[in-house]
Amino acid sequence: MPRFSRKRALSILFACVVTSSIYFYASHTGRSKISIAVDDIAKRASALHSPRSRDVESLRSVSRRASPVASFDFEFAELKFQRVVDASAVGDAASTTPASISCDSAINDSARVLTDDFSEILAWASAVRRESKLVHLVKSATPRVFVTGLLHNSCVLMHHYVVEVLKFILLYGNDEGFENVFVSLYSSGDGDCAVLTLEAFKELLDAIGVPNVIKTRQRERIPGMARIDFLQSIRNAAMEPLYLSDTPYDEVVFLSDAFFCAGDIVRLLRHTEASIKCGLDFDGTTNAMKFRDTWVAHDMSGRMFTKEFPFVHDVVSSHALNGGAPFQVLCCWNGLLTLRAKVFTDLGVRFRRSLDDTECHAAETELICHDFAALGHPKMLVDPQVTVTYTKAEYVALSNSRSSPHSYSLRRTNMFSNESIATVETWAERPSSTECAPLDGHAGDHPDRGRIRHVDWNAHYAEMGVPVASEKKITSLHACDGPSASQCVLSGGKRAFVSRDAMSR
Repeated sequence: MPRFSRKRALSILFACVVTSSIYFYASHTGRSKISIAVDDIAKRASALHSPRSRDVESLRSVSRRASPVASFDFEFAELKFQRVVDASAVGDAASTTPASISCDSAINDSARVLTDDFSEILAWASAVRRESKLVHLVKSATPRVFVTGLLHNSCVLMHHYVVEVLKFILLYGNDEGFENVFVSLYSSGDGDCAVLTLEAFKELLDAIGVPNVIKTRQRERIPGMARIDFLQSIRNAAMEPLYLSDTPYDEVVFLSDAFFCAGDIVRLLRHTEASIKCGLDFDGTTNAMKFRDTWVAHDMSGRMFTKEFPFVHDVVSSHALNGGAPFQVLCCWNGLLTLRAKVFTDLGVRFRRSLDDTECHAAETELICHDFAALGHPKMLVDPQVTVTYTKAEYVALSNSRSSPHSYSLRRTNMFSNESIATVETWAERPSSTECAPLDGHAGDHPDRGRIRHVDWNAHYAEMGVPVASEKKITSLHACDGPSASQCVLSGGKRAFVSRDAMSR
């Protein structure tokens, strides 16, 4: 027999033996769902074949008889996944995600992007779990993760968003299933395909056994309502399952309605010593990508980030950013971040607005940084290798841009690379005073940058304490009759006092 034919015959014989074994197991145990892990099958299948169309079908035929991590019905889950894809592929999102937005390469073929075939995604996740030292490191240090996010009429984003969330779930699962990942998504507005996509996504999560709460058609901001009052309320609504949970989670992954990659989340989780860690978010064009979240992000000089590269004033941070290394900050949000979960569950921190006239009327996403620091969790960093945007066009532009004095390029984490990822190892003492551009109690959307002032947060907290929830079931700390701090009452919380030393550590 020719050499090629013998090899092909052996491959066919192996597939038959595996299939027969699985059927034998199923028929003698009476189980309709087989809990044999597909990792070994996917590994052998990907070694025997490159995953082109006929090879993916071959992999699917084996995968149908085995679930990827835990016990779930593959064909039922594949059907639910297809419903997600169909729901997101309407209107402006009708075209499939182009290669410039795809985050990962196919197994054994780095020139081809990972497709939206459910079998191929499962095989990719199995390979990552098996081979990635980064994933092993992160999962051992951070076993349980709470994934949450806010969405608003996000049809164009939904296809990319749910696929990347799914990929993260699949690679983060373990032999017992997906109980170590909780998904809580909150969507306001009902004018596009986002609602249908999220409803289909919930059915998929239920099918594969992922604990979740997905809320759609939620309230929108009413005219005249202060921006921060509204945003803090919906962030807390998305976080409510964590607040009420008896299950201890290690980290909160907070997603914005942005284009991101599953590998970005894994990379941020690697920075285990920091209590808040963020990427960088951008808008602009190919030749001039600008940093976006300049109101919230503050470097170690206490000043706000700028839109122009290198975005920071602090010399040490600027040097690190130029080298693509993570650097310490006073505060960040930046479209994608992870936060220490126990600060919410054990210490009672909640998203909130300013509550007295001595406190700068900052964003709820900035106040959370100051509250973390005041309660003994001051270590925060930005990893410039994590980059996100808010539109498809900007993500494509970021993909095509090159780092220069006028722009910044897309960074992606190679999930199969076993190179070590640097983190911040030496932490400087936080300055107590920072810049603040206040909203000044009005109902507008933008801070008054003409009235930037410095706030001594240590002195403020020493006098006023840190507003925290008085009970775990409390999701909102305050009730307000208007946009000014003097119109608010700390109705659902109390004030926790800590030493100045704890604030600056």
